[in-house]
Amino acid sequence: MSNLLPTDVDFGPDGALWISDWVTGWVGKGKGRLYRVFEPASLATQKAASARALLSERFEDLEVHRLADLLSHADQRVRLRAQHALTFRPSEGEPVFREIIWSESLPRRARLHAIW
Repeated sequence: MSNLLPTDVDFGPDGALWISDWVTGWVGKGKGRLYRVFEPASLATQKAASARALLSERFEDLEVHRLADLLSHADQRVRLRAQHALTFRPSEGEPVFREIIWSESLPRRARLHAIW
């Protein structure tokens, strides 16, 4: 890809990489572009389908123990959504974070999300 003025890059819930392009920069014409970059075989995997299904859920409605479990998920987007949902419930989330931080049996990634 060339002649891009990307303003943001992120992975969407579909697993593809999305790029927003400013097109002409400061001398804009009120237009932009979105590019979707993906490998079809990667998006067709069971892991990708599982992450897509999870990311379509309302994490705010999930039970605290489910959110705690999701802090160990392989997909970073899922872990971040679970972490943020727990932080918006301080009275329930804080004890969960404390328990995860001190649990040496849990995966490091879950413990790091609890600290962060």
